[in-house]
Amino acid sequence: MIRVEASVEINRPVEEVFSYTSNPENFPQWAATVREVRQDAPGGDPLREGERFTATQQALGRRFEAPFEVIDYEPNRRYAHRSREGHPVPVTMDFTYEPRRRMGRASRRASRRSLAASSDLWGWCLRG
Repeated sequence: MIRVEASVEINRPVEEVFSYTSNPENFPQWAATVREVRQDAPGGDPLREGERFTATQQALGRRFEAPFEVIDYEPNRRYAHRSREGHPVPVTMDFTYEPRRRMGRASRRASRRSLAASSDLWGWCLRG
């Protein structure tokens, strides 16, 4: 299993950070490979545990549809989704949140099962 981890402090309340980053519709604004997102079965807003969405992504010169399922949703504390069947790379994205003095801290862990690691592929985790 390959893991990539990073944390960032954002000068916003943790509630705003969580609301923005746990909403897949916002992924194209901060996730480098994501071009667009659609909910597979329109439901509540934002997505909750068990709901599914598909991201159109571009990585390593290739554009593809990537199906995901929300596997954890605890407001202002944790959000996670994992790839579903049909995704070219099995991956789980796990985000944890914690309040800091007048700002939120978001930590992200990406993991995938593969024998080969590509720094190009993992450079997508966050846009700078």
